[in-house]
Amino acid sequence: MSKKIFYNARIIDPSSGLDCNGSLIIENEKILSIEKDIQPEINDENIEVFNCNKNILSPGIIDIGVSIGEPGNEYKENIITATKSAAAGGVTTIISMPDTKPVIDDVTLVDFIIRRAKNLGVVKIIPMASLSKNIDGQKMSEIGLLKNSGAIAFSDGYKSIQNTKLMKNLILYCSDFDALICHFTDDNDLSDGGVMNEGEISTRLGLKGIPPISESIILERDIKLLNFLKVGKYHASCITTKEAIDSIRLAKSKSLNISAATSQYHFILNESEVINYRTFAKLKPPLRSEQDRIEVIKGIKDNTIDVISSFHRPETEENKRLPFSLAKFGATGLETLLSSTLNLYHSNEVSLLQLMHKLTTGPANLLNLDQGRLTPGSPADIILFDPDKPWVVKSEMFFSKSKNSPFNNLPMQGKVLMTIVSGKIVYPFRK
Repeated sequence: MSKKIFYNARIIDPSSGLDCNGSLIIENEKILSIEKDIQPEINDENIEVFNCNKNILSPGIIDIGVSIGEPGNEYKENIITATKSAAAGGVTTIISMPDTKPVIDDVTLVDFIIRRAKNLGVVKIIPMASLSKNIDGQKMSEIGLLKNSGAIAFSDGYKSIQNTKLMKNLILYCSDFDALICHFTDDNDLSDGGVMNEGEISTRLGLKGIPPISESIILERDIKLLNFLKVGKYHASCITTKEAIDSIRLAKSKSLNISAATSQYHFILNESEVINYRTFAKLKPPLRSEQDRIEVIKGIKDNTIDVISSFHRPETEENKRLPFSLAKFGATGLETLLSSTLNLYHSNEVSLLQLMHKLTTGPANLLNLDQGRLTPGSPADIILFDPDKPWVVKSEMFFSKSKNSPFNNLPMQGKVLMTIVSGKIVYPFRK
């Protein structure tokens, strides 16, 4: 049906600051209007009507940095399972990682992801391409060609550019094409062989640690390059430490074109999760100290952190159920992103409007997307959710192919009821 009316809803649009009771009307693939609350009595078979029962309508989530499995890692995840998992979690647009096999460093591979997603996905997928060829940090990718072929941003996934000269050239070259750099900041010499946060707990467990400074050293270098070059659009993909947050805050005070994200795990959990050698909590960047977790929340609250991401990085159970030092990094996160973020709302630490901005309008603005807002004419990518609905995470029930969640068995509050992409209901799944 071409027209849908959602009434008796609490409507939240972070792009305008709107938070009101009302009705939302969509037609074809676009948002038509937001009206004062109505109770329509319509017999037109071309119009669907939904009573939202005072639940929340908001823009769909835009998730930056999702590992979708294809090509090369389909045994962990594929486009069908990733997009179903996303739809169940209220994610309407996935920004996919380029660290696949082969790496997304060629225009044919960008086209492959776009076409596969269009044919098989139930939500939108927009690919990132790699900063360096084969993600080896040695030679720059063909930024201009990749951008023109549809790559929305550039990243080396969970690897960091160690070569300062290459990073300088990347900032300059990407700026020529108005291309966003999404950089995972990590000093390889300091983090090499590390499996968890360096500190008292890592010493007690006899595990090699990753020092917090390994994150901030590379970040500080990049900030100095931005300041020196006076060009570039730079996004720190996942900051998790007080030092890094302080650096971002200072850089923003100098009006540098810099933004930052954190993951859902780093404001909910801390390094104590690995005390029993729990490999499902083995993440990169690692879970940090309780002080760092508190600083991440402060960074979210004062807008030092612009974006919250799932950092969905599926792994097989076989790769996780190993001795801690041998287990793979990563966690499945698409289906918990909204609920985990709402934790900060229910604890009265951050407002609902501000949190939804970091899941929707924030990433949309960063990537120059039309999504992430409920203004008339915008894509009808929206979600309906109950912010108070309690549930317990059971990873075996995930739609993702992989079940490696550090939140498994944790109680959550807030659940997606419906996900709509381009005006089409994609969750709950219909036969």
